[in-house]
Amino acid sequence: MYNVEIYLWVNAVLYTVFAIWCLLLPATAGNFTGLTFINTSGRSEFFALYIGLEAAWAIMFALAAIKPEWQYFGVLYAVFMYAGLVVGRWISIFQKGISSNMTYLIAILEIILGTWAVVILLNHPLS
Repeated sequence: MYNVEIYLWVNAVLYTVFAIWCLLLPATAGNFTGLTFINTSGRSEFFALYIGLEAAWAIMFALAAIKPEWQYFGVLYAVFMYAGLVVGRWISIFQKGISSNMTYLIAILEIILGTWAVVILLNHPLS
């Protein structure tokens, strides 16, 4: 249940799939998350963040899964990454509400993955 390598591979696969989806179907992925491209600058920002960052996260999680000496820090990074995502998303939800249930779906996935990372860290021998 607390297998670090499985956790890191789950994240690597998820972010690989998300990055490819955003690359191949940017309008569909954007609509899913509530984003639209009003000009090329917005599209550029979407590609940088939703493809660039997600691909970087996928690579980082895969490398951490492969290299045992990186696993603790890969999970530690995930705790901070998901904490930032969850706090930012819930601030927005509480301030403005949501217009799509997809926002809740994403928020719940982030809470699950963040909580899983915390549980791993609390049970990791380096903790």
